[in-house]
Amino acid sequence: MISWPAQLVKDIARRRVIILLGSGISSNSVGNAGARPPTWRQFLEEALAELPGQSRHIRSAIKSGDYLSACEWIKNKLDERWTGFLREKFLTPAYKPNSVHELILSLDAYVYITPNFDKIFDNFVTERTQGTTIVKSYYEDDAQHLVRSGTRVILKIHGSIDTPHRMIFGRSKYAEARVQNATFYQLVDALLLTNTFLIFGCGLDDPDFQLLFENFCFRFPTADPHYMTMADSINPDLESLTRETRKIKFLKYSKANNHRELELSISNLVELVERERRLMAESQTW
Repeated sequence: MISWPAQLVKDIARRRVIILLGSGISSNSVGNAGARPPTWRQFLEEALAELPGQSRHIRSAIKSGDYLSACEWIKNKLDERWTGFLREKFLTPAYKPNSVHELILSLDAYVYITPNFDKIFDNFVTERTQGTTIVKSYYEDDAQHLVRSGTRVILKIHGSIDTPHRMIFGRSKYAEARVQNATFYQLVDALLLTNTFLIFGCGLDDPDFQLLFENFCFRFPTADPHYMTMADSINPDLESLTRETRKIKFLKYSKANNHRELELSISNLVELVERERRLMAESQTW
Protein backbone atom coordinates (compact mmCIF):
# COMPACT_ATOMS: atom_id res chain seq x y z
CA MET A 1 0.00 0.00 0.00
CA ILE A 2 1.11 3.54 -0.67
CA SER A 3 2.08 5.54 2.41
CA TRP A 4 0.64 8.94 1.53
CA PRO A 5 2.73 11.92 2.78
CA ALA A 6 0.91 13.96 5.42
CA GLN A 7 1.60 17.23 3.56
CA LEU A 8 0.12 15.82 0.37
CA VAL A 9 -3.06 14.88 2.26
CA LYS A 10 -3.27 18.42 3.66
CA ASP A 11 -2.71 19.94 0.21
CA ILE A 12 -5.50 17.85 -1.32
CA ALA A 13 -7.83 18.73 1.56
CA ARG A 14 -7.16 22.43 0.92
CA ARG A 15 -7.60 21.92 -2.83
CA ARG A 16 -4.03 22.93 -3.52
CA VAL A 17 -3.36 19.85 -5.63
CA ILE A 18 -3.53 19.51 -9.41
CA ILE A 19 -4.29 15.95 -10.49
CA LEU A 20 -2.47 14.85 -13.63
CA LEU A 21 -4.20 11.86 -15.17
CA GLY A 22 -2.47 9.65 -17.76
CA SER A 23 -3.40 6.77 -20.03
CA GLY A 24 -2.59 4.17 -17.37
CA ILE A 25 -5.87 5.02 -15.65
CA SER A 26 -7.92 4.91 -18.86
CA SER A 27 -6.45 1.51 -19.73
CA ASN A 28 -8.62 -0.10 -17.05
CA SER A 29 -11.80 1.06 -18.77
CA VAL A 30 -13.78 -1.27 -21.00
CA GLY A 31 -15.86 -0.42 -24.06
CA ASN A 32 -17.89 -2.25 -26.69
CA ALA A 33 -16.85 -5.87 -27.33
CA GLY A 34 -14.42 -5.67 -24.41
CA ALA A 35 -12.20 -3.07 -26.08
CA ARG A 36 -9.72 -1.16 -23.91
CA PRO A 37 -8.07 2.20 -24.64
CA PRO A 38 -4.61 1.62 -26.09
CA THR A 39 -1.42 2.91 -24.59
CA TRP A 40 0.68 5.09 -26.89
CA ARG A 41 2.86 2.13 -27.88
CA GLN A 42 -0.12 -0.16 -28.46
CA PHE A 43 -1.76 2.45 -30.65
CA LEU A 44 1.35 2.85 -32.78
CA GLU A 45 1.81 -0.90 -33.17
CA GLU A 46 -1.83 -1.31 -34.24
CA ALA A 47 -1.53 1.61 -36.64
CA LEU A 48 1.69 0.16 -38.07
CA ALA A 49 -0.18 -3.05 -38.84
CA GLU A 50 -2.41 -1.02 -41.16
CA LEU A 51 0.52 -0.06 -43.37
CA PRO A 52 1.51 -2.12 -46.40
CA GLY A 53 5.09 -2.97 -47.26
CA GLN A 54 8.29 -2.59 -45.27
CA SER A 55 8.38 -0.17 -42.35
CA ARG A 56 11.45 -1.31 -40.49
CA HIS A 57 12.50 2.20 -39.48
CA ILE A 58 9.10 2.80 -37.90
CA ARG A 59 9.16 -0.50 -36.07
CA SER A 60 12.67 0.30 -34.86
CA ALA A 61 11.56 3.73 -33.63
CA ILE A 62 8.68 2.21 -31.66
CA LYS A 63 10.97 -0.41 -30.15
CA SER A 64 13.49 2.22 -29.06
CA GLY A 65 10.80 4.49 -27.58
CA ASP A 66 10.98 7.21 -30.24
CA TYR A 67 7.20 7.41 -30.40
CA LEU A 68 7.08 10.96 -31.77
CA SER A 69 8.97 10.08 -34.94
CA ALA A 70 7.07 6.82 -35.37
CA CYS A 71 3.75 8.62 -35.01
CA GLU A 72 4.73 11.30 -37.52
CA TRP A 73 5.70 8.69 -40.13
CA ILE A 74 2.60 6.55 -39.56
CA LYS A 75 0.30 9.57 -39.78
CA ASN A 76 1.83 10.60 -43.10
CA LYS A 77 1.55 7.09 -44.53
CA LEU A 78 -2.05 6.55 -43.41
CA ASP A 79 -2.93 9.91 -44.98
CA GLU A 80 -6.72 10.34 -45.19
CA ARG A 81 -7.29 7.18 -43.14
CA TRP A 82 -5.58 8.71 -40.09
CA THR A 83 -8.60 10.50 -38.59
CA GLY A 84 -10.85 7.48 -38.99
CA PHE A 85 -8.28 5.26 -37.32
CA LEU A 86 -8.01 7.69 -34.38
CA ARG A 87 -11.77 7.66 -33.84
CA GLU A 88 -11.86 3.88 -34.15
CA LYS A 89 -9.37 3.55 -31.29
CA PHE A 90 -10.33 6.43 -28.96
CA LEU A 91 -14.02 7.18 -29.56
CA THR A 92 -16.08 4.45 -31.24
CA PRO A 93 -15.67 1.79 -28.51
CA ALA A 94 -17.63 4.01 -26.07
CA TYR A 95 -15.35 3.28 -23.11
CA LYS A 96 -16.95 3.33 -19.66
CA PRO A 97 -15.40 4.97 -16.60
CA ASN A 98 -13.79 2.63 -14.10
CA SER A 99 -13.59 2.51 -10.32
CA VAL A 100 -10.31 4.45 -10.20
CA HIS A 101 -11.94 7.33 -12.08
CA GLU A 102 -14.61 7.41 -9.36
CA LEU A 103 -12.04 7.44 -6.56
CA ILE A 104 -10.04 10.23 -8.20
CA LEU A 105 -13.17 12.35 -8.54
CA SER A 106 -13.88 11.70 -4.85
CA LEU A 107 -10.70 13.62 -4.01
CA ASP A 108 -12.67 16.67 -5.18
CA ALA A 109 -9.88 18.61 -6.85
CA TYR A 110 -10.65 21.73 -8.88
CA VAL A 111 -8.09 21.35 -11.66
CA TYR A 112 -7.24 18.21 -13.62
CA ILE A 113 -4.65 18.00 -16.39
CA THR A 114 -4.60 15.10 -18.81
CA PRO A 115 -2.72 14.18 -21.99
CA ASN A 116 -5.40 11.59 -22.80
CA PHE A 117 -7.23 11.94 -26.12
CA ASP A 118 -10.18 9.87 -24.97
CA LYS A 119 -13.15 11.45 -23.19
CA ILE A 120 -13.73 8.83 -20.50
CA PHE A 121 -12.85 10.99 -17.52
CA ASP A 122 -14.18 14.18 -19.14
CA ASN A 123 -17.64 12.72 -19.74
CA PHE A 124 -17.74 11.03 -16.34
CA VAL A 125 -16.88 14.19 -14.41
CA THR A 126 -19.17 16.50 -16.37
CA GLU A 127 -22.07 14.08 -15.84
CA ARG A 128 -21.38 13.66 -12.11
CA THR A 129 -21.06 17.43 -11.63
CA GLN A 130 -24.24 18.18 -13.62
CA GLY A 131 -22.32 19.88 -16.40
CA THR A 132 -20.55 22.38 -14.13
CA THR A 133 -17.07 21.09 -15.02
CA ILE A 134 -15.53 22.78 -18.05
CA VAL A 135 -13.16 21.00 -20.43
CA LYS A 136 -10.53 23.10 -22.18
CA SER A 137 -7.82 22.14 -24.68
CA TYR A 138 -4.34 23.61 -24.97
CA TYR A 139 -5.31 25.90 -27.88
CA GLU A 140 -8.21 27.68 -26.10
CA ASP A 141 -7.16 31.03 -24.70
CA ASP A 142 -9.46 31.39 -21.67
CA ALA A 143 -8.17 28.53 -19.52
CA GLN A 144 -6.37 30.92 -17.15
CA HIS A 145 -9.64 32.70 -16.35
CA LEU A 146 -11.30 29.42 -15.39
CA VAL A 147 -8.40 28.36 -13.18
CA ARG A 148 -8.59 31.64 -11.24
CA SER A 149 -12.37 31.53 -10.96
CA GLY A 150 -12.46 28.35 -8.86
CA THR A 151 -14.49 26.50 -11.49
CA ARG A 152 -13.71 22.80 -11.77
CA VAL A 153 -11.80 22.43 -15.03
CA ILE A 154 -10.15 19.66 -17.03
CA LEU A 155 -7.21 20.84 -19.14
CA LYS A 156 -6.53 18.64 -22.17
CA ILE A 157 -2.84 19.31 -22.63
CA HIS A 158 -2.64 17.35 -25.91
CA GLY A 159 -6.14 17.99 -27.25
CA SER A 160 -9.10 15.68 -27.67
CA ILE A 161 -10.52 13.15 -30.10
CA ASP A 162 -13.26 15.74 -30.72
CA THR A 163 -10.78 17.64 -32.92
CA PRO A 164 -8.35 15.06 -34.35
CA HIS A 165 -6.47 17.58 -36.51
CA ARG A 166 -5.44 19.48 -33.35
CA MET A 167 -4.35 16.47 -31.31
CA ILE A 168 -0.67 16.66 -30.35
CA PHE A 169 0.34 13.26 -31.64
CA GLY A 170 3.65 13.61 -33.47
CA ARG A 171 6.91 15.55 -33.48
CA SER A 172 5.71 18.46 -35.63
CA LYS A 173 2.61 19.02 -33.47
CA TYR A 174 4.69 19.19 -30.30
CA ALA A 175 6.93 21.83 -31.82
CA GLU A 176 3.99 23.80 -33.26
CA ALA A 177 2.07 23.83 -29.97
CA ARG A 178 5.11 24.98 -28.00
CA VAL A 179 5.36 28.10 -30.17
CA GLN A 180 1.76 28.89 -31.08
CA ASN A 181 0.26 28.08 -27.67
CA ALA A 182 3.06 29.26 -25.42
CA THR A 183 0.68 31.02 -22.99
CA PHE A 184 -1.02 27.71 -22.16
CA TYR A 185 2.30 26.18 -21.15
CA GLN A 186 3.08 29.28 -19.12
CA LEU A 187 -0.17 28.64 -17.26
CA VAL A 188 0.92 25.07 -16.50
CA ASP A 189 4.31 26.43 -15.35
CA ALA A 190 2.49 28.72 -12.93
CA LEU A 191 0.39 25.84 -11.61
CA LEU A 192 3.55 23.80 -11.02
CA LEU A 193 4.96 26.58 -8.87
CA THR A 194 1.82 27.36 -6.85
CA ASN A 195 0.32 23.89 -6.38
CA THR A 196 1.32 20.30 -5.69
CA PHE A 197 0.92 17.92 -8.62
CA LEU A 198 -0.28 14.36 -7.99
CA ILE A 199 0.30 12.19 -11.06
CA PHE A 200 -1.62 8.99 -11.81
CA GLY A 201 -1.08 6.60 -14.72
CA CYS A 202 1.62 8.56 -16.55
CA GLY A 203 4.94 7.44 -17.97
CA LEU A 204 8.20 9.33 -17.90
CA ASP A 205 8.75 9.66 -21.65
CA ASP A 206 6.23 12.34 -22.62
CA PRO A 207 8.24 15.29 -24.07
CA ASP A 208 5.87 17.92 -22.68
CA PHE A 209 6.11 16.60 -19.15
CA GLN A 210 9.86 16.16 -19.38
CA LEU A 211 10.29 19.80 -20.35
CA LEU A 212 7.75 21.19 -17.87
CA PHE A 213 9.11 19.37 -14.83
CA GLU A 214 12.76 19.81 -15.75
CA ASN A 215 12.28 23.55 -16.22
CA PHE A 216 10.50 23.72 -12.86
CA CYS A 217 13.27 21.75 -11.15
CA PHE A 218 16.11 23.94 -12.32
CA ARG A 219 14.29 27.23 -11.95
CA PHE A 220 13.25 26.46 -8.37
CA PRO A 221 15.85 24.06 -6.96
CA THR A 222 14.65 24.42 -3.34
CA ALA A 223 10.96 23.79 -4.09
CA ASP A 224 9.15 20.81 -2.60
CA PRO A 225 8.64 17.79 -4.87
CA HIS A 226 5.58 16.77 -6.81
CA TYR A 227 4.30 13.20 -6.56
CA MET A 228 3.79 10.34 -9.00
CA THR A 229 2.30 6.91 -8.29
CA MET A 230 4.53 4.25 -9.78
CA ALA A 231 4.64 0.44 -9.83
CA ASP A 232 7.48 -0.82 -7.64
CA SER A 233 9.50 -2.30 -10.51
CA ILE A 234 11.18 1.00 -11.37
CA ASN A 235 14.97 1.04 -11.47
CA PRO A 236 16.46 2.80 -8.39
CA ASP A 237 18.86 4.82 -10.58
CA LEU A 238 15.96 6.10 -12.68
CA GLU A 239 14.03 6.93 -9.53
CA SER A 240 16.94 8.97 -8.20
CA LEU A 241 17.50 10.72 -11.52
CA THR A 242 13.82 11.67 -11.79
CA ARG A 243 13.90 13.19 -8.32
CA GLU A 244 17.08 15.14 -9.10
CA THR A 245 16.07 16.45 -12.55
CA ARG A 246 12.28 16.78 -12.32
CA LYS A 247 11.50 17.06 -8.60
CA ILE A 248 9.13 14.13 -8.80
CA LYS A 249 8.91 11.78 -5.84
CA PHE A 250 7.60 8.30 -6.56
CA LEU A 251 4.85 6.78 -4.41
CA LYS A 252 5.36 3.09 -5.10
CA TYR A 253 2.91 0.20 -5.03
CA SER A 254 2.75 -3.39 -6.25
CA LYS A 255 1.45 -3.92 -9.78
CA ALA A 256 0.18 -7.43 -8.93
CA ASN A 257 -3.44 -8.32 -9.72
CA ASN A 258 -3.76 -5.66 -12.39
CA HIS A 259 -2.54 -2.83 -10.12
CA ARG A 260 -5.17 -3.62 -7.46
CA GLU A 261 -3.01 -2.07 -4.74
CA LEU A 262 -3.16 1.32 -6.46
CA GLU A 263 -6.96 1.31 -6.31
CA LEU A 264 -6.92 0.33 -2.63
CA SER A 265 -4.33 3.01 -1.91
CA ILE A 266 -6.39 5.74 -3.60
CA SER A 267 -9.44 4.59 -1.64
CA ASN A 268 -7.39 5.01 1.53
CA LEU A 269 -6.29 8.47 0.33
CA VAL A 270 -9.92 9.51 -0.10
CA GLU A 271 -10.59 8.55 3.52
CA LEU A 272 -7.52 10.45 4.76
CA VAL A 273 -8.53 13.57 2.83
CA GLU A 274 -12.14 13.44 4.07
CA ARG A 275 -10.89 13.11 7.66
CA GLU A 276 -8.53 16.06 7.18
CA ARG A 277 -11.36 18.19 5.78
CA ARG A 278 -13.55 17.39 8.78
CA LEU A 279 -10.75 18.46 11.13
CA MET A 280 -10.24 21.65 9.14
CA ALA A 281 -13.97 22.43 9.33
CA GLU A 282 -14.06 21.84 13.07
CA SER A 283 -11.03 24.02 13.73
CA GLN A 284 -11.82 26.51 10.95
CA THR A 285 -8.25 26.30 9.66
CA TRP A 286 -8.99 26.46 5.95
